[in-house]
Amino acid sequence: MAGLVLAFSAKAGDGKFGVIGGLTTANTKISSAYADIKTGSVSNFHVGLVYNQPLILGFSIQPGIQYNVKGAEMRNITGVSDLDLQTGFIEVPIQVQWSPVDVLGILKPYVFAEPFIGIAVSNKLASSKTTVDTEKIKSGFEGGIGLGVGALIIKHIQVSARYYWNLGQLYTIDIQGVPSQINQNNCSGIAVSAAILF
Repeated sequence: MAGLVLAFSAKAGDGKFGVIGGLTTANTKISSAYADIKTGSVSNFHVGLVYNQPLILGFSIQPGIQYNVKGAEMRNITGVSDLDLQTGFIEVPIQVQWSPVDVLGILKPYVFAEPFIGIAVSNKLASSKTTVDTEKIKSGFEGGIGLGVGALIIKHIQVSARYYWNLGQLYTIDIQGVPSQINQNNCSGIAVSAAILF
């Protein structure tokens, strides 16, 4: 902690605010996520604000606040048809970046880890045969981690891709006869983002 404080102080004034947005898929396979993006079938997205602060030794920290729409697929549920859920979360990610090289200030590739927490603010249910309505679906706090790669272009444009994993239970469904395994589903997938730093 002391090292981070010193690094922050040493680089104070170099930080940049920015806006970020992108697509959030419910697939954990790169080929499936790419196919969804290519065909335009991805309806999940994220948008928000970030602050990037360079530290030392190629590290930087980038906290933010985002509205992130994620999805979860629940299949083969006894007594209930398949469910496709979309949940909007207000998230606070804290991205820790490390860049091994900086090519003349034009291109700066980096890898990153991104723990996040959030709270659900909306639910949307997609199913042609279910009798479960969204008022029966309860989701609350979430937490997880993302791992990915990115690049800073001409010091102001970020592009990145990451795997993200939500940890713990995200959904409960308050309906009689629904088995308990439905409560074990969570949101994980791949997200791609672009940001402009000012």
